[in-house]
Amino acid sequence: PPKAGPTHEQGGAVNEAQFTGSRAFMRFSQLMLGFERNKQAEGEAKNLSQIRLLKDRNFGQSGTIGTKYNPITGRLTERPEGEYDPKKPFVLMSDGESNTPIPSDKETDF
Repeated sequence: PPKAGPTHEQGGAVNEAQFTGSRAFMRFSQLMLGFERNKQAEGEAKNLSQIRLLKDRNFGQSGTIGTKYNPITGRLTERPEGEYDPKKPFVLMSDGESNTPIPSDKETDF
């Protein structure tokens, strides 16, 4: 679990060192992804998540992608730019910022 901030179940950020088991994952992986979501969210916010690119040896990239789950189709899709703010990944942005924010880990700019 994270040392500070919200737990993973509440949308806390995933770090490479938190992968369980052997540290070989961190040392030898070409690509590492973390899937983050607030399991305690209510309403439509429970379908919001983000994928964090922790390591990409081929291209050296890192960052996050906002995603939304559609329970009717079973598909996970990328949220449009206007619906996703990396600093508030678990907030519904469709009606502006009028929705109640859901606690999130402090983000760093990449």
